[in-house]
Amino acid sequence: MYDTPTRYRRWRTLDAFDQRISGTTQLYKAVMYALNNEERLIVYLDDGRIEITSKIIEREMKAIGTARKNFLFMNTVRGVQASANIFSVLRTTVMNGLDSEKHMTYLLEKLLLIDTKSEKKIDELMPRLGALP
Repeated sequence: MYDTPTRYRRWRTLDAFDQRISGTTQLYKAVMYALNNEERLIVYLDDGRIEITSKIIEREMKAIGTARKNFLFMNTVRGVQASANIFSVLRTTVMNGLDSEKHMTYLLEKLLLIDTKSEKKIDELMPRLGALP
């Protein structure tokens, strides 16, 4: 867990610090929170891509909940599957910072020209961090 001496020293400093401050202060609560969640916080500190809050995920789940309500009005399983596929591509497009309208136009134009049974060809059209329009 402590792959660097610096990290170990910093964490042990927190450990010693909590014994020197009053148990009723906000600072004490913050130090205790860090010590009690040490393993999770280390993961966050090690990987800069991890978000400290879950707000992004919560927003995405809200969109899924709204879509789920809309799926209730679909008449067939294939209709629901098609809608879910479109929804998934749209959300992925937004999460990768692409213009969803431009990207969907691009996809529809390309889908007419390729073999849609080829997973490799379909995968090449998936949005990835601005690689496509």
